[in-house]
Amino acid sequence: MELSRSEIDPSQNLSSLYYLHYGENTGLVFVLSPLNENNYHIWSRNMKRAFLSKSKLKFIDGSILKLMNHT
Repeated sequence: MELSRSEIDPSQNLSSLYYLHYGENTGLVFVLSPLNENNYHIWSRNMKRAFLSKSKLKFIDGSILKLMNHT
């Protein structure tokens, strides 16, 4: 039995934590103010909200492990 593309590549599986929607643009700015020595708490809260809104917070808080490439 041959595996489908979504079974081989988790970034193509809608139910996977690793799924990337075609509309997710890596160049999109989610936090307007850059981090500086005076705004860490506000910046951090905004970054967490941005990652949470894209279901990607687990990648930065250590909740999941990095996906290893098996090719």
